[in-house]
Amino acid sequence: MIEVRRLGISKGRVVARLVAQEYRDFLLAAGDDTADEEMFAALPVDAVSVRLGAGVSRASFHVDSFHEMRLLLKELTGCIAATPAEIAAASPGSPIVHSVGDSGRP
Repeated sequence: MIEVRRLGISKGRVVARLVAQEYRDFLLAAGDDTADEEMFAALPVDAVSVRLGAGVSRASFHVDSFHEMRLLLKELTGCIAATPAEIAAASPGSPIVHSVGDSGRP
């Protein structure tokens, strides 16, 4: 895969700029590659970040596939005002969402 972008522009810089300018009730960012790590690092602490697929990540949570991400989004539509901690606590045995570093992952 080849990613082409303008010099000095990154997902992290764009996210930091948007977060500083925009009001939000809830912020979720998801990504599946190394370019998304800059975005995760730029997110405020109250944001929910999800890494799709295997790999070490700065994201708060991990899902194994795009299919699981779609299931997660469906679950979240019912608790959009929840904090990241509340989302994680909502279904601690969930086979879908794994906290980063969770030793209980399948």
